[in-house]
Amino acid sequence: METPAKKELNLRLFMYHTPLGPNKNQTTIVESNAANSFGCVAINDWPCYDGLGNDAKLIARAQGMHLQAGVKEGRWYNSLNLELEDPKYKKGSTLQVMGTVVESGEWSIVGGTGEFTLAEGLIYKRFVEQRSDGNIMELNIRAFYTTLPDHKWPSN
Repeated sequence: METPAKKELNLRLFMYHTPLGPNKNQTTIVESNAANSFGCVAINDWPCYDGLGNDAKLIARAQGMHLQAGVKEGRWYNSLNLELEDPKYKKGSTLQVMGTVVESGEWSIVGGTGEFTLAEGLIYKRFVEQRSDGNIMELNIRAFYTTLPDHKWPSN
């Protein structure tokens, strides 16, 4: 059996984080009265586009949760699937992502499905624009993955 080769994904996306207003794409499911909202949990479905502006194309959705994990300082832990919706990627292709901080820094890519099986890598994040209903973050994705052949179920 031939060993599948490692491939590389380099992708630049703009994630729209909209916690306020009629088009919000996250909601708090566990409130907290603790300092820094420690223990607060929110669910998100952040759209990710290939650019800024009205002609930008939806490429992916960052779907998952984030929770306030820092007692002394605001430190949000994020765990999400970056679901690739662009038809150029195999249907069901995702990157599993986790890490802290929302405005800048890095998220780890710890797995993947579909086209991106066995993915690993980083997402570099930076703040781009503050809006009245939220903000826009730039994501620079660098992942290494191995596309496995489609699974064949044994016939009975």
